[in-house]
Amino acid sequence: MTANYMNPANPTIENPLTPKYDLYLLCANWCRVCREFEELFRSVTNQFPEIRLNWIDIEENPEWEDKVIIESFPTLHIESRGISSRVIFSGAIEPDAQQLRRLIDSFTQTG
Repeated sequence: MTANYMNPANPTIENPLTPKYDLYLLCANWCRVCREFEELFRSVTNQFPEIRLNWIDIEENPEWEDKVIIESFPTLHIESRGISSRVIFSGAIEPDAQQLRRLIDSFTQTG
């Protein structure tokens, strides 16, 4: 299942604060670590209005296996949005709020 969670600062597409980044958390529904990390992941990313979170169940969205190297779950894939979109980060991460927050800070503060 693909689930998009818009941040409270960006609840609708009409909102002028269009997200600058897409974060894709690639998981599997059977993965206990992923399921436990989902709520924490949403709470951290909701603190950043410039981010749109996309929760991707890799078994229901196998096309992601061609796009991202998945060595383990959870795998985080971050892209900037817009004309000059680019991959900022792609790889397995520990389900740790502080690590996730530092990673997000590293690219949101540098633009």
